[in-house]
Amino acid sequence: MPACLSRPGDVRIPRALAMSAYLAPWRLLKLRDRLEPFQYVADETSPWEEKSVVARLANKGNKSKRNKLWRKKKRKHVAEMIAKEHEQFEQINREADDWIAREKAKEIANIKGFQKDV
Repeated sequence: MPACLSRPGDVRIPRALAMSAYLAPWRLLKLRDRLEPFQYVADETSPWEEKSVVARLANKGNKSKRNKLWRKKKRKHVAEMIAKEHEQFEQINREADDWIAREKAKEIANIKGFQKDV
């Protein structure tokens, strides 16, 4: 190991190398497990039924992702519509309260004007 990579008494780098050498076979095993379903697609001698199963599985995964995104968009849209509806209700409610306040003010003004005339 080059002297520039480690300082005297520093055991971190050799330990890291030992850990990576220890974990490499495990990583390869995990990678093989993940790539095994695609073995049939890459193999020219495999029957078309197996390739079809892999293609169907891939399509199913894509459909699942697509539906998940669509449902997320729909939930977001519904939440926006509910918020918009609530805001519209609040606006209408404020306008109604303002109208009632103006009507009460008119009635009070009419009553006071009527009492001054009498």
